Amino acid sequence: MPKIPSDNNNEPKIITSVYLPASMRDWIKDNASPMSRFITAAITEKIERQKGFKESIIRLKKDVFVLESELLRKQVELNELESRQVDFAENLLILEKTTLIRRAVDNIPYKTWMDAANDLKESKESLSTETFNRLVESIWREANE
Repeated sequence: MPKIPSDNNNEPKIITSVYLPASMRDWIKDNASPMSRFITAAITEKIERQKGFKESIIRLKKDVFVLESELLRKQVELNELESRQVDFAENLLILEKTTLIRRAVDNIPYKTWMDAANDLKESKESLSTETFNRLVESIWREANE
């Protein structure tokens, strides 16, 4: 049974008519206090429930905002990690290519770094041509100084 609000004598009152099915009227008479108090309590309960819904919606919106902010922060963190992973993979590839180029330059007497780059171009894989050529040139110059 809904809680019956306490009478607040200072609050202005209004008179209203409520049309109820006879079965509801009979149930209220049999199971509750006076009809006016029951209807007032039911309306009060409905209002409090609606206020509760509004408060819940506000709270959930705040929670969603916090979670979206956290998601955005984690997305930035993920992007940074993926970027580091790409950099690490590229650095590892450069290290592997440096070893291969150094071995080739040490064992084959190339006249110019361009000869070495042309001979080794099939092994450049995903390195850009510019990066590969700079790498070959620096290793060739180091070996031929």
